[in-house]
Amino acid sequence: MVTKVGIVDDSVIARSVLEEIINSDPEFEVVGKAGDPYKAREMIFKKKPDVLTLDVEMPRLDGISFLKSLMENYPLPVIMVSSLTQSNSKKGIRALELGAVDVVGKPAGDSRDSIKALSDDLLPKLHAAAEANVKPLKVEEKRAEKEKEEIDVSLPSTVDLIVIGSSTGGTKALREIFEYMNPDLPPILICQHMPPLFTTHFSKGLDEISKLKVREAKEKDRVSSGEVLLAPGDYHMVVSARGSSRGVPVELNQEEEINFQRPAVDPLFETAASYFNNKLLGIVLTGMGKDGRDGAKHISEAGGTVLYQDEESCSVFGMPKQVKENVPDAQEVRLADIPKLLDRLV
Repeated sequence: MVTKVGIVDDSVIARSVLEEIINSDPEFEVVGKAGDPYKAREMIFKKKPDVLTLDVEMPRLDGISFLKSLMENYPLPVIMVSSLTQSNSKKGIRALELGAVDVVGKPAGDSRDSIKALSDDLLPKLHAAAEANVKPLKVEEKRAEKEKEEIDVSLPSTVDLIVIGSSTGGTKALREIFEYMNPDLPPILICQHMPPLFTTHFSKGLDEISKLKVREAKEKDRVSSGEVLLAPGDYHMVVSARGSSRGVPVELNQEEEINFQRPAVDPLFETAASYFNNKLLGIVLTGMGKDGRDGAKHISEAGGTVLYQDEESCSVFGMPKQVKENVPDAQEVRLADIPKLLDRLV
């Protein structure tokens, strides 16, 4: 079945490039294009695309305001298209908070290499978006009712480090749990698939809503109890030693991509498992692909504990599904239950 795609971008050239890339995949068909949000509204109702690409910067009504209205009234999977600037990175993060499935960076030029890079980034994300579980923005989970239900998940008596991996839909999922996390938790390391600049703004946003201290990791950084380090865009983050009273040390590198990602979840999980063994907790959240699967295996084989997000609350049940099918002792957990579950560690 062909997935229908709509393109919203004020640049004629950008619309043409995006259409060429999308139609190059036989599983997609561009059914409509629009140069501003008002024309986009007409196109969406007339052509009924399954997925939308939306420019962050738009005339008459900016892309973020249009996205908010769309997700409240006519939710569908949206991939934001943004030039990688400080200003647009902030807007990109806001778009993800509002329910956009993912963000792709516009190339600086129109060379063949730039267009190929955009194609390599866009098409996999479109495939994920086509399968994404998109919910209306105004529909919120009744957390109070969920908290009354028993959480059938077992945790070890001692956890010295928590590692979290996520991709598509992960920014929204991480915000939902970090808003309620206990400030006295063990050190936490996060790998979220995200470009440079975006991770900088995302870490600051998490820090603002959380009682934990969240920051983007730097080379030779350390993380202690009550603190969180986020892997920076375009850098793998690995654990480099068992740690001491000064915290758990990490290192950053730009070695080749793993599972088409940098940062990637697997190297973080694998290095953490080699030092923390049965005192390590690994959590795999929503995302496309298989990144985190092999790392979760390492954690399990080292005696650590692995949790994965349940399908119902995932935007894309790709990475968690890989863990479910390949790590026999991994345990399923609802997103809303994670903060309460981790309270047991304090």
